[in-house]
Amino acid sequence: MGYDPLVPSDSVGMFVFFMFISNVMLPASLPLCTALALLSGMGHIVITSIFAKQNREYFGRQMCANILLFLCSNILGAIDFYIADRRQRRSVLETRQSLEVKITLESENRQQRRLLHSVLPKHVATEMVNDLEADGTILKDGMFNKLFIQRHEECSILFADIVGFTELSSKCTAEELIITLNELFANFDKIGTKYGCQRIKILGDCYYCIAGLDDSKTHAQSAVEMGRDMITHIAKVRRQTGVKTLDMRVGIHTGSVLAGVLGKIKWQFDAWSNDVTLANSMESGGIPGRVHISESTFNCVQLDYEVEPGEGHSRNDFIKEQGIKTYLIVKRKDNGDNTNMKISP
Repeated sequence: MGYDPLVPSDSVGMFVFFMFISNVMLPASLPLCTALALLSGMGHIVITSIFAKQNREYFGRQMCANILLFLCSNILGAIDFYIADRRQRRSVLETRQSLEVKITLESENRQQRRLLHSVLPKHVATEMVNDLEADGTILKDGMFNKLFIQRHEECSILFADIVGFTELSSKCTAEELIITLNELFANFDKIGTKYGCQRIKILGDCYYCIAGLDDSKTHAQSAVEMGRDMITHIAKVRRQTGVKTLDMRVGIHTGSVLAGVLGKIKWQFDAWSNDVTLANSMESGGIPGRVHISESTFNCVQLDYEVEPGEGHSRNDFIKEQGIKTYLIVKRKDNGDNTNMKISP
């Protein structure tokens, strides 16, 4: 309106550019951008229709040209908006899919680590995962070609066998027996986690674990406490099932082992040594409802527990051949000094 005289072609280029850029640059939805662009075009048309001074023939042709330019500018702006919006949506979708894949992979990785830690000691599982992630050399042609075996100079080996299992199996169906054993061994695993005992395997109705694979200094106390808790728990099961002969026979020996993972296609964690054989004999030469320990274990826990002679040689030939002196745990000493009883979790 500042032009004198005002003609219909004044500022058309500026308005065409403004209408186009409104669709391209404004951070708003397409209907709002289109409405704003059309509103500005209509404002130009109205102002020029009222105040422009031209002959009617020229005015009509110029106004038609202006309207066509405004419509084309708005259409091109809308097309550009649509293309940019599609590109932006695709970019956001790809980013979202990438994040979803990353989150899924991280979740699967955590699940695999938890699964690995459930069957292997933490230090072994961590070493295997680190080696696999580093260069993948532990795998060759789909098979494992690296041994993970470590010597543990001092640890406590526990064997626990269910006494009265035959009577229990005669009073239960096969399904009930499996459920009972699963719940029983699951509770033993919880007890083992509490005292830092690594379950090696389950041999029928025999539970086999080792304390000290994490280099704990209180492995003997941990094993004894686990054995005591296992006997306490089996007593509850005995009351629930009504099997009067149901009990646990626990044997513990402290010594050294070679522990690690073997297998080319399937991994199996196990431990080997003469001390493992002796610990097994400590269990078979034990007494139901009592924790039977060897002299080496007694030397580690003598300040913490009251014991009595175990006489294991009278019940097991291997113990007799080895000349091992054995003991039975009576109770924990109440001497007011619990510094030796700090069990590693």
